[in-house]
Amino acid sequence: MASRPSFKFPIYFLPDIFHRVLPFHMAKGMRAMRGIVNNCDCVIEIRDARVPFSSTNPQFEDLYANKPRIILMNKIDIADEKKTKEISNKILKDDDADAVLFSNCNARFNHAIKQVMPVLKQIFTEQNRVKSEQCETPVKGLHERQYKVIVCGIPNVGKSSFINSARRHFMSKGGKATPVGKKPGVTRSVMQSIKMSQSPRILLLDTPGISYPEVQDSMTGIKLALTGTFPDHVIGEEVIADYLLYALNKQKNTRYLKMCALKEPCDDFDKVIYSLAEQRDLIRDSRPDYRRCSILLIQAFRNGRFGRITLDET
Repeated sequence: MASRPSFKFPIYFLPDIFHRVLPFHMAKGMRAMRGIVNNCDCVIEIRDARVPFSSTNPQFEDLYANKPRIILMNKIDIADEKKTKEISNKILKDDDADAVLFSNCNARFNHAIKQVMPVLKQIFTEQNRVKSEQCETPVKGLHERQYKVIVCGIPNVGKSSFINSARRHFMSKGGKATPVGKKPGVTRSVMQSIKMSQSPRILLLDTPGISYPEVQDSMTGIKLALTGTFPDHVIGEEVIADYLLYALNKQKNTRYLKMCALKEPCDDFDKVIYSLAEQRDLIRDSRPDYRRCSILLIQAFRNGRFGRITLDET
């Protein structure tokens, strides 16, 4: 099979759709974040490990320019771990982050979460040391003051899941969980402070998922669409599924063959959809149901049925 040398959007697709997907509540959320970030001690930026480059918003650079920053690569359980870590090493070197950590915040017992606390303690200790040198009055010790950490990221990377996972790990008592959902934009405003730890006293500030105000690169946009940053129906399920087929074939990933009842790899989207429609009894009047078949493929990818995949390249 000769795979496509590059992905081409269908003739009817308008790439400027990626420029018009920033809902009003996200713009409002960004303004609110700018108002509170100066009072925070640290930033935790959550990214999707499947798109470690693409899943950051350039606007965040202004927000945390002078703040210590931890980058948490979430969903590592469904990403190509080796490739993601290679990319993360580059990010750690180029993006001036204090640490890059890896997690699966959907896991009941997320062992990676425990890595966050030592890094935070190191950051806060260093901040206290610097303040002590700058002030004549001694600065309180690590466990004698309260710290605020802002949690940010684009939609659907797992910010609220991280907060809930951190609370389970560090707090002896539970508390009201942060709303979590697969639909982008569940967290629609900057929420109240959420206690993460009692000793030291750490408050997490949850924020709405804020996507790019304008996605200039359509390939970045379609990767984000596949991983759930934008509502599927806005971008188009068929376009997203066709890109998925291209990405799978490019990586020589043949796990879609069984699902689509194919004997060998195929880069023809129409043929793949027709075969899947026959398999799932989704042919009506001699035509496959493209939308429903596309949704099945997208869901299979997001559920990890096609294995561990990282879409960004080093």
